[in-house]
Amino acid sequence: MVTYTQQYPDEAPIYEVLTEDEDSCLDSKDLKYLGQQLEQAILDSLGMAMVFTMVTVLKDELMDLLRRKEEEGKKAERERIEKEIELEQLKFIGTKVTRETFMEWKKKFEKEMAEQNKSGVTDTRKVDSRKNKLTGKQLFETDKSLAASDSMFFEDN
Repeated sequence: MVTYTQQYPDEAPIYEVLTEDEDSCLDSKDLKYLGQQLEQAILDSLGMAMVFTMVTVLKDELMDLLRRKEEEGKKAERERIEKEIELEQLKFIGTKVTRETFMEWKKKFEKEMAEQNKSGVTDTRKVDSRKNKLTGKQLFETDKSLAASDSMFFEDN
């Protein structure tokens, strides 16, 4: 909103910059910056009709400001995504094996094995998996089709 004074254009008009949206992306710092740019345009235009210049400067500065804010938002979003990816990648990176870490693990492992041997507990996974499986000879003896399956290769040379 612009109100002309009696000495206009030798004197700056009275103006007020209004924003339509209360949820505007402009904060007080941005409004202060726009006000400074507008005041500079007024000082440069004293003695001439300046309302059009004021509007043009305000429009240009506002567009630049909004473009910069959009770029900052995109940059912040990219950085957030990169940080998420980096954190996700850390899940796949394990402890690096050095001589010291290996020796530490080996001592723990040997201690666990010694405790198992003292208590008489064996690894049941190994026992169970071997108990239920037949050897190759046993499979051959029980399933006679296995003996005939290779015979066709012998006949053809």
